[in-house]
Amino acid sequence: MQENLERRFPGRCFDHVLLHRFKKKVLDNWYGTDRADLFKLMKKGDLINANEGLFVPDVNPEDFSIDAFHCQTKLQRLYAEIYGDFILGDGTHGMSKHKGVVVIYVVTDCLLKSKIVGWTSCFTENSAPIVRGVKLFFPTQGDDPRTQIRVEVCELGDEFFDPLQDIATTVAADNDNPDGDESANGDAVEVESTPTVTFMSDEGSAFSILAEVMGWYHLLDRHHFTEQISEGWVGLPDPDEFYNSIIAILNEPHQDTLTTLLSEAKAMYTTIAATKLLQKIDDLKEQLCYAYTCKFFTAAHTSSQRVEGTNASLKGRGKLKKRFSGATYAEMVSRMSHKEREWNRAALKELQTCIQNGMMTGERV
Repeated sequence: MQENLERRFPGRCFDHVLLHRFKKKVLDNWYGTDRADLFKLMKKGDLINANEGLFVPDVNPEDFSIDAFHCQTKLQRLYAEIYGDFILGDGTHGMSKHKGVVVIYVVTDCLLKSKIVGWTSCFTENSAPIVRGVKLFFPTQGDDPRTQIRVEVCELGDEFFDPLQDIATTVAADNDNPDGDESANGDAVEVESTPTVTFMSDEGSAFSILAEVMGWYHLLDRHHFTEQISEGWVGLPDPDEFYNSIIAILNEPHQDTLTTLLSEAKAMYTTIAATKLLQKIDDLKEQLCYAYTCKFFTAAHTSSQRVEGTNASLKGRGKLKKRFSGATYAEMVSRMSHKEREWNRAALKELQTCIQNGMMTGERV
Protein backbone atom coordinates (compact mmCIF):
# COMPACT_ATOMS: atom_id res chain seq x y z
CA MET A 1 0.00 0.00 0.00
CA GLN A 2 2.82 2.40 0.89
CA GLU A 3 4.54 1.83 -2.48
CA ASN A 4 1.29 2.35 -4.37
CA LEU A 5 0.58 5.61 -2.56
CA GLU A 6 4.08 6.94 -3.13
CA ARG A 7 3.84 5.98 -6.80
CA ARG A 8 0.45 7.65 -7.14
CA PHE A 9 1.48 10.79 -5.22
CA PRO A 10 5.12 11.47 -6.10
CA GLY A 11 7.02 13.79 -3.79
CA ARG A 12 5.05 12.70 -0.71
CA CYS A 13 6.05 10.32 2.09
CA PHE A 14 3.75 7.95 3.96
CA ASP A 15 4.45 6.41 7.33
CA HIS A 16 3.86 2.64 7.22
CA VAL A 17 2.82 2.50 10.90
CA LEU A 18 0.17 5.17 10.38
CA LEU A 19 -1.03 3.40 7.22
CA HIS A 20 -1.31 0.13 9.11
CA ARG A 21 -3.39 1.76 11.85
CA PHE A 22 -5.61 3.43 9.26
CA LYS A 23 -6.13 0.16 7.38
CA LYS A 24 -6.94 -1.68 10.61
CA LYS A 25 -9.49 0.99 11.54
CA VAL A 26 -11.23 0.65 8.17
CA LEU A 27 -11.30 -3.16 8.39
CA ASP A 28 -12.61 -3.01 11.96
CA ASN A 29 -15.44 -0.74 10.83
CA TRP A 30 -16.32 -3.05 7.94
CA TYR A 31 -15.81 -6.52 9.39
CA GLY A 32 -15.70 -5.97 13.14
CA THR A 33 -12.74 -6.37 15.47
CA ASP A 34 -12.92 -10.19 15.29
CA ARG A 35 -12.24 -10.72 11.61
CA ALA A 36 -11.09 -14.31 12.08
CA ASP A 37 -14.67 -15.39 11.35
CA LEU A 38 -14.01 -14.56 7.71
CA PHE A 39 -12.09 -17.83 7.63
CA LYS A 40 -15.26 -19.69 8.63
CA LEU A 41 -17.18 -17.80 5.98
CA MET A 42 -14.73 -18.82 3.27
CA LYS A 43 -14.87 -22.45 4.48
CA LYS A 44 -18.63 -22.42 4.06
CA GLY A 45 -18.20 -20.83 0.65
CA ASP A 46 -15.77 -23.57 -0.40
CA LEU A 47 -18.30 -26.18 0.75
CA ILE A 48 -21.04 -24.55 -1.35
CA ASN A 49 -18.75 -24.49 -4.40
CA ALA A 50 -17.75 -28.12 -3.81
CA ASN A 51 -21.44 -29.08 -3.92
CA GLU A 52 -21.85 -27.47 -7.38
CA GLY A 53 -23.20 -24.23 -5.94
CA LEU A 54 -21.80 -20.73 -6.28
CA PHE A 55 -20.04 -18.60 -3.67
CA VAL A 56 -18.10 -15.65 -5.07
CA PRO A 57 -16.46 -12.86 -3.03
CA ASP A 58 -16.64 -9.55 -4.87
CA VAL A 59 -13.12 -8.13 -4.49
CA ASN A 60 -12.42 -4.45 -5.01
CA PRO A 61 -9.61 -4.20 -7.61
CA GLU A 62 -8.20 -1.01 -6.08
CA ASP A 63 -7.56 -2.04 -2.47
CA PHE A 64 -8.45 -5.79 -2.63
CA SER A 65 -11.14 -5.41 0.02
CA ILE A 66 -14.37 -7.41 -0.23
CA ASP A 67 -17.22 -5.21 -1.43
CA ALA A 68 -19.80 -8.02 -1.44
CA PHE A 69 -20.22 -11.74 -1.75
CA HIS A 70 -22.74 -13.67 -3.82
CA CYS A 71 -24.24 -17.04 -2.93
CA GLN A 72 -26.37 -19.53 -4.88
CA THR A 73 -26.69 -23.22 -4.05
CA LYS A 74 -27.09 -25.92 -6.69
CA LEU A 75 -30.81 -26.29 -5.98
CA GLN A 76 -31.31 -22.54 -6.11
CA ARG A 77 -29.68 -22.47 -9.53
CA LEU A 78 -32.03 -25.18 -10.79
CA TYR A 79 -35.05 -23.24 -9.51
CA ALA A 80 -33.71 -20.11 -11.24
CA GLU A 81 -33.43 -21.99 -14.54
CA ILE A 82 -36.95 -23.44 -14.37
CA TYR A 83 -38.98 -20.66 -12.73
CA GLY A 84 -36.88 -17.62 -13.65
CA ASP A 85 -39.50 -15.98 -15.87
CA PHE A 86 -40.80 -13.94 -12.91
CA ILE A 87 -38.38 -12.72 -10.26
CA LEU A 88 -38.94 -10.74 -7.07
CA GLY A 89 -36.10 -8.76 -5.52
CA ASP A 90 -35.72 -6.94 -2.23
CA GLY A 91 -33.01 -5.89 0.21
CA THR A 92 -33.12 -6.47 3.95
CA HIS A 93 -31.01 -5.11 6.79
CA GLY A 94 -30.05 -6.55 10.15
CA MET A 95 -28.95 -10.02 9.03
CA SER A 96 -25.61 -9.74 10.81
CA LYS A 97 -23.64 -7.47 13.12
CA HIS A 98 -21.87 -5.99 10.11
CA LYS A 99 -23.42 -2.94 8.53
CA GLY A 100 -24.86 -3.74 5.14
CA VAL A 101 -27.78 -5.17 3.23
CA VAL A 102 -28.67 -8.62 1.92
CA VAL A 103 -30.41 -8.52 -1.48
CA ILE A 104 -32.52 -11.63 -1.99
CA TYR A 105 -34.08 -12.90 -5.22
CA VAL A 106 -37.19 -15.09 -5.10
CA VAL A 107 -39.21 -17.02 -7.68
CA THR A 108 -42.57 -18.79 -7.41
CA ASP A 109 -42.58 -22.55 -8.02
CA CYS A 110 -45.30 -24.93 -9.22
CA LEU A 111 -46.72 -25.15 -5.69
CA LEU A 112 -47.00 -21.34 -5.62
CA LYS A 113 -44.35 -21.28 -2.91
CA SER A 114 -41.55 -18.74 -2.75
CA LYS A 115 -38.05 -20.04 -3.44
CA ILE A 116 -34.81 -18.13 -2.94
CA VAL A 117 -32.66 -18.43 -6.07
CA GLY A 118 -29.66 -16.39 -4.95
CA TRP A 119 -28.60 -13.58 -2.66
CA THR A 120 -25.95 -10.89 -2.45
CA SER A 121 -24.57 -9.40 0.75
CA CYS A 122 -23.10 -5.92 0.25
CA PHE A 123 -22.48 -2.82 2.29
CA THR A 124 -24.91 -0.57 0.41
CA GLU A 125 -27.68 -1.00 -2.17
CA ASN A 126 -25.23 0.09 -4.84
CA SER A 127 -26.08 -1.07 -8.33
CA ALA A 128 -22.59 -2.37 -9.24
CA PRO A 129 -22.36 -5.41 -6.87
CA ILE A 130 -26.08 -6.13 -7.30
CA VAL A 131 -25.73 -6.32 -11.09
CA ARG A 132 -22.61 -8.49 -10.83
CA GLY A 133 -24.45 -10.88 -8.53
CA VAL A 134 -27.48 -11.24 -10.80
CA LYS A 135 -25.25 -11.94 -13.80
CA LEU A 136 -23.82 -14.84 -11.80
CA PHE A 137 -27.25 -16.12 -10.73
CA PHE A 138 -28.83 -15.82 -14.19
CA PRO A 139 -25.91 -16.30 -16.62
CA THR A 140 -28.12 -17.03 -19.64
CA GLN A 141 -30.13 -13.81 -19.32
CA GLY A 142 -29.29 -10.29 -20.30
CA ASP A 143 -27.93 -10.95 -23.81
CA ASP A 144 -31.05 -11.94 -25.72
CA PRO A 145 -34.30 -10.33 -24.49
CA ARG A 146 -36.33 -13.33 -25.68
CA THR A 147 -35.84 -17.04 -25.20
CA GLN A 148 -37.32 -20.14 -26.75
CA ILE A 149 -38.45 -23.28 -24.96
CA ARG A 150 -38.97 -26.45 -26.93
CA VAL A 151 -41.77 -28.68 -25.65
CA GLU A 152 -42.11 -32.28 -26.81
CA VAL A 153 -45.61 -33.26 -27.93
CA CYS A 154 -46.62 -36.55 -26.30
CA GLU A 155 -49.64 -38.30 -24.84
CA LEU A 156 -50.37 -37.95 -21.14
CA GLY A 157 -49.50 -41.05 -19.21
CA ASP A 158 -49.49 -42.27 -15.65
CA GLU A 159 -45.87 -41.30 -15.19
CA PHE A 160 -44.99 -38.02 -13.51
CA PHE A 161 -42.95 -35.43 -15.29
CA ASP A 162 -39.54 -34.47 -13.95
CA PRO A 163 -38.97 -30.83 -15.08
CA LEU A 164 -35.19 -31.09 -14.65
CA GLN A 165 -35.00 -34.20 -16.82
CA ASP A 166 -37.33 -32.68 -19.41
CA ILE A 167 -35.17 -29.57 -19.75
CA ALA A 168 -32.07 -31.70 -20.27
CA THR A 169 -33.94 -33.74 -22.92
CA THR A 170 -35.19 -30.75 -24.86
CA VAL A 171 -31.83 -29.00 -24.74
CA ALA A 172 -30.20 -32.12 -26.17
CA ALA A 173 -32.85 -32.22 -28.88
CA ASP A 174 -32.08 -28.61 -29.75
CA ASN A 175 -28.39 -29.37 -30.15
CA ASP A 176 -29.04 -32.43 -32.32
CA ASN A 177 -31.69 -30.78 -34.46
CA PRO A 178 -31.20 -27.00 -34.74
CA ASP A 179 -33.90 -26.60 -37.42
CA GLY A 180 -36.59 -27.56 -34.93
CA ASP A 181 -39.01 -29.55 -37.12
CA GLU A 182 -38.51 -32.89 -35.44
CA SER A 183 -36.75 -34.10 -32.31
CA ALA A 184 -33.78 -36.45 -32.40
CA ASN A 185 -36.03 -39.53 -32.21
CA GLY A 186 -38.41 -38.30 -34.91
CA ASP A 187 -41.21 -37.02 -32.64
CA ALA A 188 -42.91 -33.76 -33.51
CA VAL A 189 -41.70 -30.73 -31.57
CA GLU A 190 -43.63 -27.60 -30.83
CA VAL A 191 -41.71 -24.34 -30.46
CA GLU A 192 -43.02 -21.80 -27.99
CA SER A 193 -41.79 -18.24 -27.61
CA THR A 194 -41.78 -16.92 -24.06
CA PRO A 195 -41.81 -13.23 -23.07
CA THR A 196 -38.91 -11.43 -21.52
CA VAL A 197 -38.33 -12.02 -17.81
CA THR A 198 -40.48 -9.91 -15.49
CA PHE A 199 -38.80 -8.40 -12.46
CA MET A 200 -40.71 -6.81 -9.57
CA SER A 201 -39.18 -4.71 -6.82
CA ASP A 202 -39.57 -1.43 -4.97
CA GLU A 203 -38.53 1.92 -6.43
CA GLY A 204 -34.86 1.58 -5.48
CA SER A 205 -32.60 3.04 -8.15
CA ALA A 206 -30.30 0.01 -8.07
CA PHE A 207 -33.17 -2.26 -9.13
CA SER A 208 -34.09 0.04 -12.01
CA ILE A 209 -30.50 -0.08 -13.26
CA LEU A 210 -30.45 -3.85 -12.78
CA ALA A 211 -33.59 -4.37 -14.88
CA GLU A 212 -32.21 -2.15 -17.64
CA VAL A 213 -28.87 -3.97 -17.75
CA MET A 214 -30.50 -7.42 -17.79
CA GLY A 215 -33.18 -6.49 -20.30
CA TRP A 216 -36.00 -7.38 -17.88
CA TYR A 217 -39.46 -5.83 -17.71
CA HIS A 218 -39.42 -3.90 -14.44
CA LEU A 219 -42.69 -3.69 -12.53
CA LEU A 220 -43.04 -1.78 -9.27
CA ASP A 221 -44.40 -3.14 -6.03
CA ARG A 222 -48.00 -1.95 -5.59
CA HIS A 223 -47.98 -2.45 -1.81
CA HIS A 224 -45.21 0.07 -1.25
CA PHE A 225 -46.81 2.50 -3.65
CA THR A 226 -50.29 2.43 -2.10
CA GLU A 227 -48.69 3.40 1.21
CA GLN A 228 -47.80 6.71 -0.45
CA ILE A 229 -51.46 7.59 -1.08
CA SER A 230 -51.75 9.01 2.44
CA GLU A 231 -49.11 11.58 1.48
CA GLY A 232 -51.28 12.76 -1.42
CA TRP A 233 -54.54 13.42 0.44
CA VAL A 234 -53.05 16.11 2.68
CA GLY A 235 -55.35 19.15 2.53
CA LEU A 236 -58.22 17.31 0.80
CA PRO A 237 -61.71 17.40 2.35
CA ASP A 238 -62.47 13.72 1.62
CA PRO A 239 -59.38 11.46 1.88
CA ASP A 240 -61.48 8.29 1.36
CA GLU A 241 -62.73 9.52 -2.00
CA PHE A 242 -59.17 10.33 -3.08
CA TYR A 243 -57.97 6.90 -1.97
CA ASN A 244 -60.74 5.13 -3.90
CA SER A 245 -59.95 7.20 -6.99
CA ILE A 246 -56.28 6.19 -6.89
CA ILE A 247 -57.13 2.50 -6.41
CA ALA A 248 -59.57 2.70 -9.35
CA ILE A 249 -56.80 4.16 -11.51
CA LEU A 250 -54.32 1.46 -10.51
CA ASN A 251 -56.82 -1.37 -11.11
CA GLU A 252 -58.35 -0.11 -14.38
CA PRO A 253 -57.82 -2.79 -17.09
CA HIS A 254 -58.30 -0.55 -20.17
CA GLN A 255 -55.63 1.94 -21.18
CA ASP A 256 -58.04 4.47 -22.71
CA THR A 257 -60.21 4.49 -19.59
CA LEU A 258 -57.06 4.80 -17.48
CA THR A 259 -56.06 7.94 -19.36
CA THR A 260 -59.53 9.40 -18.79
CA LEU A 261 -59.50 8.59 -15.08
CA LEU A 262 -56.08 10.20 -14.68
CA SER A 263 -57.23 13.39 -16.46
CA GLU A 264 -60.37 13.61 -14.33
CA ALA A 265 -58.40 13.07 -11.12
CA LYS A 266 -55.87 15.76 -12.02
CA ALA A 267 -58.73 18.22 -12.63
CA MET A 268 -60.51 17.28 -9.40
CA TYR A 269 -57.57 17.13 -6.97
CA THR A 270 -55.41 20.21 -7.38
CA THR A 271 -53.47 20.38 -4.13
CA ILE A 272 -49.68 20.21 -4.40
CA ALA A 273 -49.44 16.78 -2.75
CA ALA A 274 -52.24 15.26 -4.82
CA THR A 275 -50.90 16.71 -8.07
CA LYS A 276 -47.44 15.33 -7.30
CA LEU A 277 -48.79 11.82 -6.62
CA LEU A 278 -51.01 11.77 -9.72
CA GLN A 279 -48.14 12.92 -11.89
CA LYS A 280 -45.98 10.17 -10.44
CA ILE A 281 -48.63 7.59 -11.34
CA ASP A 282 -48.80 9.03 -14.85
CA ASP A 283 -45.02 8.78 -15.21
CA LEU A 284 -44.86 5.23 -13.86
CA LYS A 285 -48.18 3.91 -15.21
CA GLU A 286 -46.51 1.23 -17.37
CA GLN A 287 -44.87 -0.20 -14.24
CA LEU A 288 -47.78 0.26 -11.82
CA CYS A 289 -51.19 0.24 -13.49
CA TYR A 290 -52.95 -3.01 -14.27
CA ALA A 291 -53.83 -1.81 -17.78
CA TYR A 292 -50.13 -2.25 -18.62
CA THR A 293 -48.86 -4.80 -16.09
CA CYS A 294 -51.55 -7.35 -17.06
CA LYS A 295 -49.54 -8.07 -20.24
CA PHE A 296 -46.73 -9.67 -18.24
CA PHE A 297 -46.58 -12.91 -16.29
CA THR A 298 -46.39 -12.21 -12.56
CA ALA A 299 -47.86 -15.41 -11.06
CA ALA A 300 -50.82 -13.22 -9.96
CA HIS A 301 -48.52 -11.01 -7.85
CA THR A 302 -49.14 -7.28 -7.57
CA SER A 303 -46.55 -6.65 -4.87
CA SER A 304 -43.23 -7.98 -3.63
CA GLN A 305 -44.71 -9.14 -0.32
CA ARG A 306 -43.51 -12.68 -1.09
CA VAL A 307 -39.86 -11.72 -0.91
CA GLU A 308 -40.47 -9.43 2.06
CA GLY A 309 -42.21 -12.31 3.82
CA THR A 310 -39.18 -14.47 3.04
CA ASN A 311 -36.91 -11.86 4.60
CA ALA A 312 -39.13 -11.71 7.69
CA SER A 313 -39.11 -15.50 7.99
CA LEU A 314 -35.32 -15.56 7.85
CA LYS A 315 -35.26 -13.19 10.81
CA GLY A 316 -37.86 -15.18 12.73
CA ARG A 317 -40.57 -12.53 12.27
CA GLY A 318 -38.54 -10.23 14.48
CA LYS A 319 -37.85 -12.81 17.21
CA LEU A 320 -34.24 -13.28 16.10
CA LYS A 321 -33.45 -9.59 15.74
CA LYS A 322 -31.31 -9.52 18.87
CA ARG A 323 -29.47 -12.68 17.87
CA PHE A 324 -28.68 -11.38 14.39
CA SER A 325 -27.40 -8.11 15.82
CA GLY A 326 -24.35 -10.08 17.00
CA ALA A 327 -24.14 -12.65 14.19
CA THR A 328 -21.14 -13.02 11.89
CA TYR A 329 -21.33 -13.52 8.14
CA ALA A 330 -20.69 -17.25 8.59
CA GLU A 331 -23.59 -17.53 11.04
CA MET A 332 -25.81 -15.62 8.61
CA VAL A 333 -25.01 -18.14 5.84
CA SER A 334 -25.81 -21.01 8.22
CA ARG A 335 -29.16 -19.44 9.13
CA MET A 336 -30.15 -19.05 5.48
CA SER A 337 -29.11 -22.64 4.70
CA HIS A 338 -31.13 -23.91 7.67
CA LYS A 339 -34.29 -22.08 6.60
CA GLU A 340 -33.91 -23.25 3.01
CA ARG A 341 -33.74 -26.88 4.17
CA GLU A 342 -36.95 -26.35 6.16
CA TRP A 343 -38.74 -24.93 3.12
CA ASN A 344 -37.47 -27.70 0.84
CA ARG A 345 -38.64 -30.41 3.23
CA ALA A 346 -42.08 -28.79 3.42
CA ALA A 347 -42.30 -28.57 -0.39
CA LEU A 348 -41.26 -32.21 -0.79
CA LYS A 349 -43.90 -33.30 1.72
CA GLU A 350 -46.58 -31.36 -0.13
CA LEU A 351 -45.55 -32.87 -3.47
CA GLN A 352 -45.67 -36.36 -1.99
CA THR A 353 -49.16 -35.65 -0.64
CA CYS A 354 -50.29 -34.49 -4.09
CA ILE A 355 -48.95 -37.65 -5.73
CA GLN A 356 -50.53 -39.91 -3.10
CA ASN A 357 -53.88 -38.25 -3.75
CA GLY A 358 -53.59 -39.04 -7.47
CA MET A 359 -52.84 -35.51 -8.64
CA MET A 360 -50.73 -35.01 -11.75
CA THR A 361 -47.80 -32.72 -11.08
CA GLY A 362 -45.96 -30.97 -13.87
CA GLU A 363 -47.43 -33.13 -16.64
CA ARG A 364 -46.52 -32.32 -20.23
CA VAL A 365 -49.13 -30.79 -22.50
